[in-house]
Amino acid sequence: MSTRSVPLASGLPQPQRPTLRILKREPLPRSVAALRVTFWTAGILLASAQAWIFRYQVSADSISYLDMSDAVLPGSNWHRLINGVWSPLYPFLLGLLRRMFHISPGNEIMAGHLLNLAVFIFAFACFEFFLSAAIRELGLPTTPLWNVGC
Repeated sequence: MSTRSVPLASGLPQPQRPTLRILKREPLPRSVAALRVTFWTAGILLASAQAWIFRYQVSADSISYLDMSDAVLPGSNWHRLINGVWSPLYPFLLGLLRRMFHISPGNEIMAGHLLNLAVFIFAFACFEFFLSAAIRELGLPTTPLWNVGC
């Protein structure tokens, strides 16, 4: 028994592969912008709701960050920012926020949640920048389904 394939006759018409015209059509730029605005709005609203609902919840790490952020306040030792466990950037930003707005000790936890919200929005903007640059660089279609990940 032979395992060779039999060539097709070249005179016969080849069947056409069905294509979806929806995938080939470029959407209006307005629909892509509306989708992005929808995701931005939903993300910021959900993050704001979480920050408000859990505004008085604190973990052990949060207490350590607040203690480290005391180094930015006047009369403190800057060496408190250097730690072998936690990064110094977040406590530095938290200390700047506390120093600029003169936040009382009773509102420090809420200030931390507001800083977390600002960091989330910054990370969301960085992701948006990265995603648009990757789509542009790879030459991928800019249909709304592709931007969602479908």
